[in-house]
Amino acid sequence: MPNIDNEIKRIMQLIKYKGYEVYIVGGAVRDKIIGVDINDYDLCTNMPFSELKKLIPQIHIMKPNSFRNTAVFNIKGIQVEISSYKGNNIDEDLSKRDFRINTLLEDKDGNIIDKLNAMEDMNNKQIKLVNPNGEIFDENPVRILRAIRLSSKLGYTIDKNSYLQMLKRKALLKSVISERIITELKKILSSKYFQAIFPLFIPFLLEIIPELNSVNLNQINMELQGIDGITARLYIVLKQLPLETISNILNRLKIDKKIRYDILDLKKQKRYRRHERKKEV
Repeated sequence: MPNIDNEIKRIMQLIKYKGYEVYIVGGAVRDKIIGVDINDYDLCTNMPFSELKKLIPQIHIMKPNSFRNTAVFNIKGIQVEISSYKGNNIDEDLSKRDFRINTLLEDKDGNIIDKLNAMEDMNNKQIKLVNPNGEIFDENPVRILRAIRLSSKLGYTIDKNSYLQMLKRKALLKSVISERIITELKKILSSKYFQAIFPLFIPFLLEIIPELNSVNLNQINMELQGIDGITARLYIVLKQLPLETISNILNRLKIDKKIRYDILDLKKQKRYRRHERKKEV
């Protein structure tokens, strides 16, 4: 988006002028280096939010959580999120983040700062935990799906230890509310490398949709080859199940009405055609 970067840098300069630290952090920096479209920006600062509100009047301060304070605003339709440090300084903040490729920093002058060897992982096209013990997944199980989403978006592999830590905690996905599940699931289903990541996604998908334990997963994997789009891919994942079961799953996950209607319609059409063929025989 034109001028978005310049506007963000202007805000960063104002924060620095007031005597505080501020960085662009994570995905926006990573995607800028890779050349992937940037859909949102995350900033991190030690500026008190009471002062931040004076600096950016249109900012919306979110309800505080136990980890950090967060505020959001929009620039020409692009969401910008500003968070307080998780810890006493930027080093502590980065040490508490999920994956090393999400720890790159960019300062107000456009300098890239790599404190945790994120560039090494990017060069190796690998997703690796900041803290190898995997406790970050206990704190927020959605990060398990985030790892799958990053892999399917970027075509990166998940390193062996990180994947094992995810597997150990896969049952935690059952406790995640459906809105957060479907947000990640839709991004995974629409990603460029979904077919490649699908075999590694299966253990986690079975936690989200346990009904799939009864279907032929190898058949799903084969039929997904060359298929694009959320609706088509989700239909292939679900189509071996009975119509009523599919409907219940889509309702449970709170899938968009249009996608739900199209998937059920495809299922009904297939069932109708099978019935007609039997009559002809």
